[in-house]
Parts: sequence; C-alpha cells; structure tokens
Amino acid sequence: AADLVPEARIDAELQLHQITPNFLEEIARLEPFGQSNPEPVFASRGVNLLMPPKVLKEKHLKLLVKQRTAGDRASFNYEAIGWRMAERLQQETYQPGELIDLAFTVGLNHHPDFGGIQLTLEDFHRAANSVCSPVAGVV
Repeated sequence: AADLVPEARIDAELQLHQITPNFLEEIARLEPFGQSNPEPVFASRGVNLLMPPKVLKEKHLKLLVKQRTAGDRASFNYEAIGWRMAERLQQETYQPGELIDLAFTVGLNHHPDFGGIQLTLEDFHRAANSVCSPVAGVV
C-alpha cells in the first residue's frame, strides 16, 4: 500500500478508537517536539466523513470523522483540522458517508466550549472504497 503522503514520514497506522486520553498522555511524554524530535505522524484508513467539510476563515478546513472497525467497534467523533487546506475543496468535493484516508498528528484543543482531542491533518484523500454502505450502520 502506498503511503498517504509520499514526502512525509508516517510513524504508525492506527484505528481512531485507539486515540484516547491515555494515548494522548503517552504522546505528551515524548515532548518537547522540535527539529531533532519531530512530532509523531499517524495514518488511519477508511475513516467516515460525517458532515460536509467546513471552511474556517477562508483558509482552513475542518472535518468531522468517525471510524468503525471490522469488529464493529466505533470510535468517538473527532474533529480533524487542516491548516491552510481550504483550497483543496476547490479541486475536489467530499460528501458525508465517503471514506477517506488521513495522515495527522494528535493534540488537545483547550477551547472551553469545544475542546478535547483534535487531529491536525498532514494530508487526506479518498479511500479506495470511497462510499460506505448504509447497511454497515456508519452513516
């Protein structure tokens, strides 16, 4: 399988349900991140897009995603923010129910109203099987 981002390094592929507060604590133990200690980049494949992508401040992109695994284990809903990625929507449209592959870093949004675990996109694209079947109960 080809890497999601050929130029970027992917440290590990994981399922979204593996991203928990404990997982975030483990990542925090690797800090501080910098040139000699880059922040880990993760990949998740076949992630469900729950809502149409939202453009923030005409430059940024916000996706709401969830993932079900073969054992029907569902993840929480996660926000994935793509800084300076809004122009990607001019090239291609994405609809709720489509499956996408993500490359991202994991962090914590400290906003009092909508804080929590947040994914910061490094890249994303349609998965090979891009439309999810409603029978699977994902949409």
